[in-house]
Amino acid sequence: MKPLVSIVMPVYNGELYLQSAIDSIIDQTYPNFELICVDDGSTDKSMDILKKNQEKDNRVKVVQQKNQYAGVARNNGMSVASGKYLMFLDSDDIFEKNMLSVLVRQAEKNHTDIIFFGFYQFKTDLKHRSMMGIPFSSKKVCNPADHQKDIFKISQGIPWNKFYNREFVVHTGLEFQGLQSNNDVFFSKTIVVEADRLLFLHRRFVNYRVSNVNSLQGSYKLASGNFAKCTLAMYEELKRLGKYAFYQSTFEDYVVESFMLTLKKSQSSDSFKTACKFIKDALDTMHMTSETPAIANNLVSQLFNMILDERYDEAIFCYMRYLSETSVPKSSVEYRLGKRLLNVFRIKNYK
Repeated sequence: MKPLVSIVMPVYNGELYLQSAIDSIIDQTYPNFELICVDDGSTDKSMDILKKNQEKDNRVKVVQQKNQYAGVARNNGMSVASGKYLMFLDSDDIFEKNMLSVLVRQAEKNHTDIIFFGFYQFKTDLKHRSMMGIPFSSKKVCNPADHQKDIFKISQGIPWNKFYNREFVVHTGLEFQGLQSNNDVFFSKTIVVEADRLLFLHRRFVNYRVSNVNSLQGSYKLASGNFAKCTLAMYEELKRLGKYAFYQSTFEDYVVESFMLTLKKSQSSDSFKTACKFIKDALDTMHMTSETPAIANNLVSQLFNMILDERYDEAIFCYMRYLSETSVPKSSVEYRLGKRLLNVFRIKNYK
């Protein structure tokens, strides 16, 4: 029987958590799927694990490639996928048992191009997982044009909290970038504006692991400039599609927010200044200036003006001042109350 859902999972040196991820897919309450595991040139025992699972369950398919990173792995997996629906999941996460059954039911009922859903976050075990905020949810199918002012904020630049109609994806011709990091942002963000039917579910199906030092997030390097490359690729694609003017406001808001998040990853003054140089070049290419509303009307307008003027040393102190003015002291009532509330609403068990 032809699988209804194709799940593409890039794998690179994932022997520690790979079996748990596969088990949580094999144990899904919905059985009609294929799991396409694309080994990205692993040097540990990942391939042994994949082969054993392939021998035990004919729904597991293994594809091998030389090390070209997760974006290329997802593209290669997508090229052999045969299901009506498509998912891109990571090999160190754990998935709720009813994930596929709920998503298939919603997709069939609503004829969606993309379904968005939420996720949990955990470090070592699911008994202490936390709920992550869902940017937007709605019981009705919508069009990206309905969210002209905030579509880039609510869509999130990750592929593993989305359920795609494969025919729609193929029709767009979009692929993941072959970058070592940030290789999923261009695809995950840009494809949204090409859709006609979007559904945002207030459900969580992925348990996202944050303690894996071998993951891309765990080994992120600003010096690559990949965060700017994926943003520029989005800009060029929106222009090519003739949709940039329509979505310009929400895109520029996203650019400022994502660049601020990138600056938080700097570990030294040198890495901060390196990031600033990439940001300055990207802003120039996208014709974003101090007069751009996303910058001019933002709390960090002074910081971005310094970056645009290449005053990177001053930008460091401006950024530090911004952090001190916007952070909440751990000794404050607000911090303690917020932490208390997070503990109250944390999910206790995984069933």
